[in-house]
Amino acid sequence: MRDHSTSPSKSNSQELPLLAVGSFTTWTRGFTRKFSRTCPAPGWVTSEAFDPGFDEGDCNYHSICLGSDGRVYFTLSTHRIDRHARFCCFDPKKGAMVFVRDIGEALLEEDKGNLLPQGKIHVPLTEVGGRIYFATHIGYYKKDRQGREKYPGFHIMHYDMQSDNLANVIRGPEEEGLITGQLVEKNLTYYGLTWPSGLFCRYDIVKRELQVSSPPCQGRPNLRETKGGRELPICRALASDPEGNLYGACADGSVWRCEPDGRPEFLPGVNVLQGAVEPIDKKGKANSCWREIFWNDQDHCFYGTHAGTQSLFQFDPYQKIVRPVARIGAAAFHKKGHAPHGSQLGIVMGLNREIYHIVHGPPIQIKGRKNILRSAYLVSYNLKLRKFNDHGPIRLQSGERVIFTESLTTDSDGNIYAVSWVEAIDPKTFSHFKRLREVAANGECRGEIYKVMLLRISADEIQKGINH
Repeated sequence: MRDHSTSPSKSNSQELPLLAVGSFTTWTRGFTRKFSRTCPAPGWVTSEAFDPGFDEGDCNYHSICLGSDGRVYFTLSTHRIDRHARFCCFDPKKGAMVFVRDIGEALLEEDKGNLLPQGKIHVPLTEVGGRIYFATHIGYYKKDRQGREKYPGFHIMHYDMQSDNLANVIRGPEEEGLITGQLVEKNLTYYGLTWPSGLFCRYDIVKRELQVSSPPCQGRPNLRETKGGRELPICRALASDPEGNLYGACADGSVWRCEPDGRPEFLPGVNVLQGAVEPIDKKGKANSCWREIFWNDQDHCFYGTHAGTQSLFQFDPYQKIVRPVARIGAAAFHKKGHAPHGSQLGIVMGLNREIYHIVHGPPIQIKGRKNILRSAYLVSYNLKLRKFNDHGPIRLQSGERVIFTESLTTDSDGNIYAVSWVEAIDPKTFSHFKRLREVAANGECRGEIYKVMLLRISADEIQKGINH
């Protein structure tokens, strides 16, 4: 176990820079004609940052949660050929990392061989009975294996809070990672979809049985152009209702349901596209799967985001109705027909019926620093007031810009946590992170020089944006 006593970055006052949106021309045509001028940036959202100390980690998707013990659990993934992902624990009261653990500790038989590593965790972390469940995914995609054998297949794993033990549960099919996962507490069943084949997996935790079957979306229209022979556009988020039924979606927006002991079946007349808020162009319609979705007990329905337009929608599985709510991307993109930077996975229901989301918006460029491709913005939508808030781009107390994030959780006090890509600006470490990102980096941020850190945005800082 690796112990840490990392402190947050120190505060450093800084003047608000100008937003040079012209640098966005490489990403979407026509945008500069509308936003070609330089205009004042919105107010900053300032966050604390905690360094896990795993510099080789280059990404995090979906995997963060607040445990019943009050600690924040998250993972760090990597696209390197020689590293496993890390499972991490942060103590909010101490303001420090408790541990950053190599998941290879529980997979010793693979470390003894010469296999491709379990480089990523791409699923949510879900706690049941004092155990946090998750599953692994491949992180190295290149054809050149550098002498290593093929990827052995995903593992379902859990961390036991009482014993402080990270354990392997079962391994899946060879050469398949688990890119989507959902633990249904009612019947203690872990569901998932694999990459690249989109296979449907069902693991009975009590019986310790894994069933693997054909992709739910096989044969459905694929409106997006994808690379690779077997690769399918795979739903990145599954969801379950209180009865234990599982739900997923396809690229064309069609929605399927799987009863506890059944097979996925499509719901006639139900489509995620029905939840998209105008305007919608061809690109927006081409990705009508939901990007993220969660159950809300108070309204007895799901809330999710339409991937193509980053619209917030409501899905009532009992009435089989999908209703549009509002655009919940960066405010600068609300009049676009699609989400220029795609849709993100970091969304959570906070206090007072406020839905928080971290999205990717226009880059905030700062004179004297390396230009970035995008900035991460905190946005929210209040279901009671029916009000959208763009709180602004996120930066650290020490001034570094946050450029990317795909995870979010909250605590009972209203603070939110995210695992984020933070620009590297310290001259002493810049060349170090530049070399690491050249060796391996997530594809979306290729060319960026960054480090991955855990952020905490205080409830007071969040409230400033709501009042504004």
